[in-house]
Amino acid sequence: MSAAKKRLHKITREKLKSTHKQIKRIPKAACAFMIAASIFTAAPSSQVSAASLDISIIQTVYEVQVNGEPVGTVTDKHEVLQQVYDYVAEMAEDYNGMQLTIGSNIEFVPKKEFMPQYDNAEVVEKLSDMLAIKAEAIKIVIADKTVGYAKDEASAQAIIEQFKAQYVSEEVMQALEQGEEVKAADGESVIQSVDLSAEVNLTQEEVLPDQILPNDKILTLLNKGTLEEKKYMVKEGDVLGEIAVQYDLSVDDLIALNPSLSEESYLQIDQELAVTAYEPFLKLIVQEALKKEEAMPYETEIQTTEDLLKGETKVVQEGKEGLQEVTYQIMKENGQIIKRGVTNKQVIEEPTTKIVLKGTKVIPSRGTGSLGWPADGGVITSHQGMRWGAFHKGIDIAGPRTRSILAADNGTIVSAGSNGGYGNQIVINHNNGMRTSYSHLASINVSVGQVVSKGQSIGVMGSTGDSTGVHLHFEVYKSGELQNPMDYLK
Repeated sequence: MSAAKKRLHKITREKLKSTHKQIKRIPKAACAFMIAASIFTAAPSSQVSAASLDISIIQTVYEVQVNGEPVGTVTDKHEVLQQVYDYVAEMAEDYNGMQLTIGSNIEFVPKKEFMPQYDNAEVVEKLSDMLAIKAEAIKIVIADKTVGYAKDEASAQAIIEQFKAQYVSEEVMQALEQGEEVKAADGESVIQSVDLSAEVNLTQEEVLPDQILPNDKILTLLNKGTLEEKKYMVKEGDVLGEIAVQYDLSVDDLIALNPSLSEESYLQIDQELAVTAYEPFLKLIVQEALKKEEAMPYETEIQTTEDLLKGETKVVQEGKEGLQEVTYQIMKENGQIIKRGVTNKQVIEEPTTKIVLKGTKVIPSRGTGSLGWPADGGVITSHQGMRWGAFHKGIDIAGPRTRSILAADNGTIVSAGSNGGYGNQIVINHNNGMRTSYSHLASINVSVGQVVSKGQSIGVMGSTGDSTGVHLHFEVYKSGELQNPMDYLK
C-alpha cells in the first residue's frame, strides 16, 4: 500500500469516528422518533397514512459508480471528490511531483431514500483501491518500437541529447549547427554531419506512474536495444560454450536456436549458427572526411639485354616513391568505423620508375677445348715438373696487371672453397672431358653449380694454403689424367 493510500485510510477512519460521535449527540427524543418511525413502517401499508410520515426522514444520497460499477452510497459527493483529489495530490508527491490524473470515470447518481444506508469513509477507501491513477507521460518510439516513457517532453529531449553526447560532445554539435569546421577526436578528420539512424517520435500518453522511468534508465534501454536473431560464422578453434558466452546465452539456448546441433556436435569452419544479440534502438551516424598525404609506390620496369648473362640483373635507374593527397570518406556508428572509402586522389609528385636490366645471354656449359690464359696477364714463375724434390703438377703464374682469376673455358663450377694445401680453390668441369683447377685464391666469386663462360672473373689471386707468395697455381686434367697446361693454353 502506497504512503498516500495509508494516509487516506487514516483520514477516512477519523471521519468515520467523527460521524459516530455526531450520532451519539442526536437527542433521545429524535432517536425515539426514528425507532418509532421504523416500527411504524413495519405496519401494513393499508394502515399507514401519508400524513403520518415525516418527510424530513427522506434524504437525497448518491450512488457512486466507477466505470458503471456501483461502489457504495454517500451523502456528500463534494466531500468524497475532495478526498479523492487530496489522495491524488499526495500520491503525486510520492512520485516527485508527477502530473497525475484519474483514469477512471466516477459518477454520482442522485436518489431519494427513506432512512438510507451510507458510509462515506468506506466508499472513499474503496475508491482508492479501484481508481486507475495515471500520469501524463511522453512515449519514446523508434522504428515502431516503444523504448520507454519519460516524465515530460523536456526529459525525452534531454535523453536524446545525452545519447548523442556519448559520441559527439555538445560543443561539437553547436559548432556544426553554426556551420563551423570541426575536427574529430583524432585531430585529423573533419566532421561533416551527425545524424540519428532512425526518426524518434514523441507522443503524449496517460500511463501508470510506475511505467515512467528516470532518464538514465531510458538511456540504458536506448543503448541496449532489443534482442534480435543474428548469424555467426564459426571460426577455427570455436566451441559451443564459448560462442554461447559471447552472446550471453546458455549452451541449451544456443542448441534450441540451432535444432541440428547437440552438445557433441563437431563444428565446421564457416558453419553458420543462429544466435541472438542485442541491437540498439538507435545509432548515431557520423560522417567524416580525412585528407592525408601518402606515398605513391613506384613501378619496376624490366628490360632484357644480351649484354648480361642469363640470371644477372643490373639496376640502371633507382625507383623513387611519389607523393599524393588522398581524401577518405569515413562513416561511424556509435563511435565505431563501419565504412571507409577513397573519394579523391591528388598527385603532388609523380613516382620515378625503377629500371632493371635482365640478362638473356646464355653461356654454353660445354668448353671449346681451347684454354684461355687464366689470369689478367702475369708470367709463369714455375712450370710443371720436378721441383724441390717433388713433382709440381701445374704451373704458377704471378705478377699480373690485376689479380682477377679468369675461367680458362666454358664450364660448370664443381668445387669452390678451401682445400688443404691448395688454399682457396675453384674446380671447373668443362663438360668435354677436361677439368681445370685454380688454387691459393684470396677470394672466390662463384658458387657450385654455376655456369661460367671463358674469360669470366671467378676469383682473386692470393696466397692461401701452402704458398710462398701471391700467385695462381693452375692445373689441367683430361679424362681424369693430369695434363701439362702448356699443351692447351693459347
